[in-house]
Amino acid sequence: MLRFDGHTVLTATNGRQGLARLEAGEAVDLVLTDLMMPDMSGWEVVRAIRSQWPALRVGVVSATPHYRRDRREPVDVLLKKPVTLKRLREAVARIR
Repeated sequence: MLRFDGHTVLTATNGRQGLARLEAGEAVDLVLTDLMMPDMSGWEVVRAIRSQWPALRVGVVSATPHYRRDRREPVDVLLKKPVTLKRLREAVARIR
């Protein structure tokens, strides 16, 4: 959906690969991560990003209400699945 709107999109198969891309110096404006992933949860990704790149915008996508307040990290974008183009556009526009 982001490519459809003209954004450059980098992908990673899991949180560790995504963090490795950031550590390698890949420039990004926004990281979107799913909460439920193998190997590393989305909240772990968010915590790592906030720790190493505090100014980087980060958002999570989830199909379930597994984003309880006591486990939640500060995020710039929170999207519930199914993600629509309209909601994604609105979220991206809010962080610009």
